[in-house]
Amino acid sequence: MHRTAAALSLVAVFLSAPLALQPAAATPSAAPSGTAHCVRNLSTGTEGCFTTFTQAIAAATGGVITDAPADPARATADPALAQRLTVLSDAIAAGKAAVTASAVLGISWEHINYGGASHTWSASYGCDNSLDVDWQVANVGTTWNDRISSAQSFSNCQSKYWEHANFAGQSTAWFTIASNFGTMNDKATSIQFR
Repeated sequence: MHRTAAALSLVAVFLSAPLALQPAAATPSAAPSGTAHCVRNLSTGTEGCFTTFTQAIAAATGGVITDAPADPARATADPALAQRLTVLSDAIAAGKAAVTASAVLGISWEHINYGGASHTWSASYGCDNSLDVDWQVANVGTTWNDRISSAQSFSNCQSKYWEHANFAGQSTAWFTIASNFGTMNDKATSIQFR
């Protein structure tokens, strides 16, 4: 994988010292409202929703990345954030991150072009280089069922969104970033990450 000098500097930071966790800026709310930004950790099963995207990314990474852009569309277009999420995933895989750090597998958005509410999927480690499924969400839940229209994958993952629970029905192709699900807009109920 090709890395820039800036990315290598970030790797050096991850490898040279343990990551200090910082508390998230807000506590999770019970349910999304308006443009809430939710997080589910697939390793622990914990889930919470936050007022800002910045707070959601802080929670999804275990407090490691606390300064993500507040605007989800801007965050998606920010190659520096994507690189930081990859470096974090690599540090977790190498055993060089704080034990409470989590890898962001992907982010789902309510609208096309990464707009509206978001749902971030995290886990204790990212995806490997094989074609098998590393993580999956058999049912996104009632709040997010038939609501997702765009998504992006991180931590060496590709995503596939399915129309029905348990990976049945119509699906997207495997992708890293999709600004518009086309015929699958507002139809996804389950997700796979590889």
